Amino acid sequence: MNIANPVGSEITSVAFSVYRPDEVRRTSVRRIVNPQLLDNLGHPAKGGLYDPALGPYSKHHLWVLLSGAQFKFLKANAARPF
Repeated sequence: MNIANPVGSEITSVAFSVYRPDEVRRTSVRRIVNPQLLDNLGHPAKGGLYDPALGPYSKHHLWVLLSGAQFKFLKANAARPF
C-alpha cells in the first residue's frame, strides 16, 4: 500500500451480473469421488458429500467457490439446514 495515495473509505460503485445458463451448469455440478465425509481432522473431505465446493452444510461454515485459478470465500447463511 502506498500511503501517498490513500485508499478511499467510501464505496463509489457496485456492479452485479447474472450467470449465463452454461456458467450455472458448469459451476453447479460436482462429482462425488470420496466415500469419506470428513478427513482425519474432522474437516469436510474434498470430493466427498461435505466438500466445501458444494456449498455450506450448516449456517456456520464457509462456502468455497472455485473460479478459474482463484478461490473465492464467501460467508453464506443457508435458509434451512441441509
